[in-house]
Amino acid sequence: MVVQWIESDQERADIIASKREGRGSDVPSPSVEVRGDTKRFSPEDRKALEKGYLVYAPRGVSIKTLRGEGRRFWYVNSMFEDLTSTLKSEVAIMKGLFLPKSFNKLPEQQIDMVEKFSRRLKKKIPGVQAIVADEPSVWAEIYHLHFDATGDVLFGPPDFLYTITRAYAGSGFARFGRAGADSGPHVHAWSPGYRYHDVGVVPLVVPA
Repeated sequence: MVVQWIESDQERADIIASKREGRGSDVPSPSVEVRGDTKRFSPEDRKALEKGYLVYAPRGVSIKTLRGEGRRFWYVNSMFEDLTSTLKSEVAIMKGLFLPKSFNKLPEQQIDMVEKFSRRLKKKIPGVQAIVADEPSVWAEIYHLHFDATGDVLFGPPDFLYTITRAYAGSGFARFGRAGADSGPHVHAWSPGYRYHDVGVVPLVVPA
């Protein structure tokens, strides 16, 4: 599901105001929310992301776990099935998904594009940064959360595109995408040194 705040902005503002009354003006407005082990966007950053992004909160589980819960996958390279992400935060994805001109690039070029995009984004929204997903399991969760919330198939027809991840095992990097509405997404490996017309990069925006 798309993430909803438990507390309203007004409730949080009232809490901060009450603390300032007791301690003076030295109490800063928080830039990052941390609840349990999950880092969340501040209300200010969340509002700034509203127009162009969708926000989700992956749990950090493996593709194997998702399959055990009945989630469908078209194909998963067995090297990536048990991997879990170290990412413990909300993520925001662009509604248009891919960075422009990120196809037919080497993985290191695509990662560099995300780093440059992150620097530009931080000038607009200082509390966030853009990264490349460390594991395909992150995208697997986002894919199913998005489908549950909207009914839309990420990386689906008519183009059936992939995004890269930083995960590397056996024959190459993991790429995620090429999803069917009934069959689910693909998780493939691809060899470094190759460019593909259908593999671009979708940055994940996370709290800095």
